[in-house]
Amino acid sequence: MWACNFDKITNRGSSFNRAPDETDYQVMVPAQQGVFFNLYPERYQYLNQQCVPMDPSVLQAEDIDRNRKIMVRRIREERDSRSSGGIKNSNIWYASDAIARQKYLEWKDTGRDMIAAGSAPNDNLIIDGDTVPLESIDDTQADRTLKISVAYDLVDKAKILDHKLQKQMKVHIAAVLSSIDPLNYDLSTGWPLKF
Repeated sequence: MWACNFDKITNRGSSFNRAPDETDYQVMVPAQQGVFFNLYPERYQYLNQQCVPMDPSVLQAEDIDRNRKIMVRRIREERDSRSSGGIKNSNIWYASDAIARQKYLEWKDTGRDMIAAGSAPNDNLIIDGDTVPLESIDDTQADRTLKISVAYDLVDKAKILDHKLQKQMKVHIAAVLSSIDPLNYDLSTGWPLKF
């Protein structure tokens, strides 16, 4: 059994990512007198004037909880990555980052105004007297013009993509939160395709 002394020190940016006003501890193990280690004090308990490691089952539960939080963060990052991974409409991939999504809303708004003025959904989208070019991610369709109906489709596809991503994220988070080995959970399945 370990015996050790806690010496409270003020943490000024340790490798444990604690806030500057939190406290860290130096723990001295008598078997290695004079050697100090920065350790998490919550992993030890003071019993009979000795510092002893806590019950491994308690520590394992804490580690599992910490690993679950890590995986939930990774799942959210995967969702965000796929949110900007492209929108597929009629076998053509379009950008889906925040700027592109704003552009699609503007196009849809312009298309709605044109339809209200008598244009048909299959007419070219016109902004400031110019036809809007069809901009695919790989620019294979750059020579074509954008139809009003495609502007509507892109907004709808972005909405559907976001819904599917959110739904799959919840599935993965539920699985991770119930896992006893969350770091080995495969979070790559079930997501919508990306470009």
